[in-house]
This record gives sequence, structure tokens and C-alpha cells, in this order.
Amino acid sequence: MNPFRKFVSEHERLFQSGKKLPPGRLQKFPRHRKAPERAPKALIFSPHPDDECIVGGLALRLLREAQWNVINIA
Repeated sequence: MNPFRKFVSEHERLFQSGKKLPPGRLQKFPRHRKAPERAPKALIFSPHPDDECIVGGLALRLLREAQWNVINIA
């Protein structure tokens, strides 16, 4: 018997049970609490398409949690 058969079938069972879960809820965050002209600015330089993906988490965190203006320079 193939040793990966049990591995794959167990993952399939987990995925099927995961389909029954309700969708999650995201909290709504206000975009800016400070005046937009007074908020600090962060420049994100992303000369390659994958660079946006790599630093995207930081940009979202600065935008939502620290209320910074995030400017992406492609």
C-alpha cells in the first residue's frame, strides 16, 4: 500500500470538514483618525511585482493600526 494514500485521504477529510465551518467576520477599522495631511507617510518601493506581496502585510498594518498614509511606488 502506498504510504501517502492515508496522508492524502486524511487531508481530504479535513478539507471536507472545513467546508462546513461558518465564514469568519472581519472587524471594520476606520481609515484615518488623524487628519490625512497630518498623518505620517510611508513610501513602499516595489520595483518588482512580487515585492508588493512581500511587504504588503507591513503596508496594511501601518495603514490600519498606525493610521499612516501608505504610498506604493511601483
